[in-house]
Amino acid sequence: MNDIKQKVEIKFNELGDMCERGELEPEEAYEQFKKFEDEMVAEYMKIMEKEEVPVPQFDDTAVLDKKKDSDDPPGEGPILRYEHREENRKDCLRTLLSLIEEAGKANKLVDDARVSYVKERLRSNPAFMERLHAKCMRLRESNQVTA
Repeated sequence: MNDIKQKVEIKFNELGDMCERGELEPEEAYEQFKKFEDEMVAEYMKIMEKEEVPVPQFDDTAVLDKKKDSDDPPGEGPILRYEHREENRKDCLRTLLSLIEEAGKANKLVDDARVSYVKERLRSNPAFMERLHAKCMRLRESNQVTA
């Protein structure tokens, strides 16, 4: 199993490097990787067949759940009554809300970085700065005349 994981990782990195060098378009790399991945799944299935891993068999004589309260969730393990499930749901919603807030903050940081980068690129362009300065001066003059 580990050798298959290594093969997949090597192929993924190889295709990524080819994309970065411009030798391959991302769509082509994706298609090649999907094809390779399918080959790896087929190879893994052949290995599993050779090892003859027994497939779990399910029969109808399984132990029935003997819970008395229909509010209990099915299966084994700790029983979560309605109140506990409600608290769990609230905790999940709080966590989700905080993740959404963090994502919003991250988007704001990315936007700020992008704006800063563009501003620096424009400031480093003397022709643009000259045109911008001239336009600002014309706007100030027109505002003073109308005032």
